[in-house]
Amino acid sequence: MIQQIKYQTFISQIPLILFGTILFLFPALWNGFPFIFTDTLSYITSGIELTAPFDRPIFYGLFIRTTSIINKIWGEVICQSVLLTVLLLRFANTLLPRLSNGYLYLWLLLVVLLTPAPWYTGQISPDIFTPILFLALIILALTYKESTISNGIFIGSFLCLSVCVHSSNLLIGAITAGSIIFWFIVKRSAWKLWKKFLIIVCVAFISGILFIISSNIWSNYGATLNPTGKVFILARILEDGPGLKYLRDICKEPELKTCASLPLLEKARKVEVDDPESKSPELRNLVASSFLWGGGLTASGGIFSVNREAGSIIKGAIKTYPSEQFGALIRNMGYQLKVFSVENQFNSTLKIEAMNQFFNTHYSDFYGDYLNSLQSLGKIGALTHLLNPIYFYVVIFSIISLLGSYFLFLQGFISPEKISLTLFSLCFFIGANALITGGLSGIFDRYQSRVIWLLPAVSILLLLGLLKRSKSVITEG
Repeated sequence: MIQQIKYQTFISQIPLILFGTILFLFPALWNGFPFIFTDTLSYITSGIELTAPFDRPIFYGLFIRTTSIINKIWGEVICQSVLLTVLLLRFANTLLPRLSNGYLYLWLLLVVLLTPAPWYTGQISPDIFTPILFLALIILALTYKESTISNGIFIGSFLCLSVCVHSSNLLIGAITAGSIIFWFIVKRSAWKLWKKFLIIVCVAFISGILFIISSNIWSNYGATLNPTGKVFILARILEDGPGLKYLRDICKEPELKTCASLPLLEKARKVEVDDPESKSPELRNLVASSFLWGGGLTASGGIFSVNREAGSIIKGAIKTYPSEQFGALIRNMGYQLKVFSVENQFNSTLKIEAMNQFFNTHYSDFYGDYLNSLQSLGKIGALTHLLNPIYFYVVIFSIISLLGSYFLFLQGFISPEKISLTLFSLCFFIGANALITGGLSGIFDRYQSRVIWLLPAVSILLLLGLLKRSKSVITEG
């Protein structure tokens, strides 16, 4: 009976799914071409060549290759919009099962207008799968008591795909899932019920891990999750300071190849010191960028040469300067939490000749659209510059309204347990995203803006629920 009701609900919401898909595609359609990022080239190439890049999983490339059946250049962003819309509606139906479709149309419209979500659904980048990861986890957590095999397969597929397409999602997902399990334990939920949640999450995450390791073995990197992950962590601690100080200590009598990059890193640090108040993401991460992309790795013999030394340097730096590195980790997390504007990731890529040549060769039918897109012409920044203050204040208002909604939803329309679990896990998820990206990678606007929109999305949904409840009370009165 429950399955029949869910099926009927899905059928009745097909127009909603189409509506949401078009809405989430609108910025990309307005641009005239899917949004691209400097990493886009690596992802598409991996799907074409069927070889994992040395610094990221192959599976988003495979996702692009598979969805190109729909449309060679638009397929992946269409599918991203569909997947996000389906999960958002599933989340809304779970949290507010009595909310009518009319309110859901309004909700989707407000999410698109007031949050940066559509900028990511329309981009050839796996960033949208990080919020998809959270939606899958919270839906599973809210429905674990009546979870069926089909529901487990459905949600588990989203979890596995999210873990496979982006390196950071495994750690972010593990922390978020751990917070949900902690909630169940504190609330003394029956083990025989929430063990379904644990089993589905473990199977999905372990499957993702095995897929990634298998793809790296296929690509001749060996049995590893990330062939060069240590190099990127090293870049982070060099930027933080302890890594650079430790490198100075051990390079007085150079024995490591990585020491060859030290003069370049010192020069980059001087630029940062001379402009300490800079808000430019490039200057905030100049040492790391100089090491990774500005000639540091080349001077040291290449990324795989440095990778062999990175582990010992990381351990030595943390052991020598533990308090400084821990302090840097917390500062990076705090800074990343505050940085969530939308702009820098949508700069024109026409200056990247390899990108131009690639699209001209592999997407010749769409090459004119690429050249004439608003992003390529450098016209996106003017709009995002206007929208960023709106996004910022919407997030602030959402935090306030979420606190208020919690106290208003005490009975009747929604279970206090559901909203409490949603807000608790959402806080951990957003914090985990800031910790993993800011602490292990770099402080960039897109890392937090890709997930921060979930706060307004939940807030608007609850406000619409309160509005419906108020109208019901007035009508009944």
